Amino acid sequence: MPIDRIEYEEPCVVYQQSCPEDWWKHTEEIQYVTAPLPRIASAPRPTLEEQFKELAKTWREATEGSSLIMRRYAHPSYQAILVLGGKEPRVVEWILKDMQKTPDMWFEALRRLTGENPAIDTKTFDDSVKAWLKWGRNNHLIS
Repeated sequence: MPIDRIEYEEPCVVYQQSCPEDWWKHTEEIQYVTAPLPRIASAPRPTLEEQFKELAKTWREATEGSSLIMRRYAHPSYQAILVLGGKEPRVVEWILKDMQKTPDMWFEALRRLTGENPAIDTKTFDDSVKAWLKWGRNNHLIS
């Protein structure tokens, strides 16, 4: 009787005990042995917030010396944060919290993720930061 499915109690590799070169000519049953697969410890998947923090760190380290704003905005980590923000609404909150600790050029990301721009009439970097942080407090995203 043919075996359609073999179930093992744990993941394993199946080894054929012996197999003659002309196995197709033999009618006797071929014997198999099993050996458990080694257990591989997997690292826990980072949370979305941890992913954000790592992307922000990478972006800062790679672009901190750049005076070209567009170069900073075009960086792959910044773009990845925008993609993450399209999937996870809390990214705006995380950006604002990051901006409270370390003000940086998050303005384009915030504008694109929120569809708003409270800093449109500001003249300086510091005023832009203040405008976005005020917006975050008014929208109960930060305290």
